[in-house]
Amino acid sequence: MRSDLRKAIRGVLVGDAALVALATGGIHLGTVPDRTEMPYLAYSAPGLIGKPDRTTGGQQIEELNIRVQVWANDADTAAAIIERAEALLLAHSVSLEYTQMNATKLDADVFQETDRDQAADEVWQGVMTMELMIHWNPRA
Repeated sequence: MRSDLRKAIRGVLVGDAALVALATGGIHLGTVPDRTEMPYLAYSAPGLIGKPDRTTGGQQIEELNIRVQVWANDADTAAAIIERAEALLLAHSVSLEYTQMNATKLDADVFQETDRDQAADEVWQGVMTMELMIHWNPRA
């Protein structure tokens, strides 16, 4: 049996009114459409995942990375969106045929892009990588 982790993460992100209000250009999986208005969030994660191969102490676990990227016209907005996405992903247990044991932020940064072709004077990017420790828990 396989579960769609991307769909579960999207539900957590788009289900939060505060994040949707911050990322007015939308919340996108993978590639963002051309001419998308900033600020917006894009994320990448493994798609369909199945029962992990690895076992530890009788429990089957899997470590997966999620990458969140944000583009905005100012550093404060980029940072606010990254911080909200982080809080959501740390607080919500993504549950399908498995249970999320914990999420850990591996890194996060906000920086100004100097070589991006946009109409705005400034383009800021926020990047965050999180690791999910997934515990396999098949539903009966």
